[in-house]
Amino acid sequence: MDLAVGELPTSGNGIWGAVVLRAGSVSEYQARVRVAPGGRVVANVTRVNADGSQTHVGDHVLVPGTVAAGSWLRVRAQVVDSDPVSVRVKVWPAGGAEPSEWTVSATDSSSQRLTQAGAVGLWAYNSGSSAANTLAVDNLYVTEVATAGGAAAPTGEPSSTPVS
Repeated sequence: MDLAVGELPTSGNGIWGAVVLRAGSVSEYQARVRVAPGGRVVANVTRVNADGSQTHVGDHVLVPGTVAAGSWLRVRAQVVDSDPVSVRVKVWPAGGAEPSEWTVSATDSSSQRLTQAGAVGLWAYNSGSSAANTLAVDNLYVTEVATAGGAAAPTGEPSSTPVS
């Protein structure tokens, strides 16, 4: 998925975009990317629990460099396994080389971990302490990832072929 903000936040906590993973009727994982004032980019994994509370799974990681208004960031997110659940996120400038390492690699072994397949979606939030902004999303591509012992996960660029 690619993300871009219309304007860089100048104050507050900025604007977030996320890929929603393993979404069920009341819980989900979110692979979040936050654009903060100054164009700093932070990635993290959050589990939204059945009661609406949020649990950060793993660390908040500062992505190297900064982003400019209107510049696209590429985000690759993956959730695999069930005991424990592994959620991984890569963030890099679109058009650049994909990093070999995951930006964030989180493990959820809690009793609230999400072990079943679920829906995929998008989530966005503009901090109330930041000016109104826009978040553009493009190139959302979803594929099944094989679990341990299965076939290799697909690689490469998204296809323009519709999925039926």
